[in-house]
Amino acid sequence: MRQGLRFWKLDAGGNDFVLVEAARVGDAPGLARQLCPRRSGVGADGLLVVERGLRPRVVHYDPDGSRSFCLNALRAVACWLRGRGEAGARLTLETDAGSRPIVDDAVWAPAAAGRQDLRVEGVRGSFVDVGNPQFVVELPDLEALEHPALMERGARLRWHPRFPQGTNVTFALRRGAEVHVRTYERGVEGETLACGTGVVAAASVLLTAPRATFVTRGGARLEVALERDAAGRLQGVWSSGPAKLVSWGRVPAPPEDGHPRAAA
Repeated sequence: MRQGLRFWKLDAGGNDFVLVEAARVGDAPGLARQLCPRRSGVGADGLLVVERGLRPRVVHYDPDGSRSFCLNALRAVACWLRGRGEAGARLTLETDAGSRPIVDDAVWAPAAAGRQDLRVEGVRGSFVDVGNPQFVVELPDLEALEHPALMERGARLRWHPRFPQGTNVTFALRRGAEVHVRTYERGVEGETLACGTGVVAAASVLLTAPRATFVTRGGARLEVALERDAAGRLQGVWSSGPAKLVSWGRVPAPPEDGHPRAAA
């Protein structure tokens, strides 16, 4: 009798993930589509496939099976590794977007690249690359942030032909020393309670001060610090936030052909 596939569920700043070890996974996109749905699966914003070792490697899959980069996921993996006694306060994770250092609960990411200031569907924003594509839209007031049709606008922008590969859309509102953010995520195809890369993108585009607090849709507070060179050019962003283990368990092992099957 084949043993079930072991998984761990983690939360990082409002994003939740199902984590599995790479050695047990064949068809990772299929597994993401099986486990991430909230009604028929374990329920998560993404699947993390982790290869343990001296330099652990993390691959993130969206619920639709697409492969992507997720910053909050790295905080979740660090939490998991530390809980197993396999990492200390400082570690580096290898990702599809390159190496990412982590110190305590802070993850480093390079500053957003390739900025293009665009007007799309009557919306002004900045399109940047932070390991995944982000279109950052600054909003004028709280009413705009809380508008009931905001995510409908996010969906239209996400699929707009101006972005051939699609894009995540992060809406940001500056309120004093805080920045409130809401993100429509591609692959999830809806709003998530947090988006770490969305925070890095918004920080790269909007901030001039060295530090700020970002408030996510789920209420988590992510502390952001900008890293600049001697000439004042933005080099990187440190994003600090919470992460915790939620639960663990086993699901039926994937069949040998890698395709999930309904139970008899």
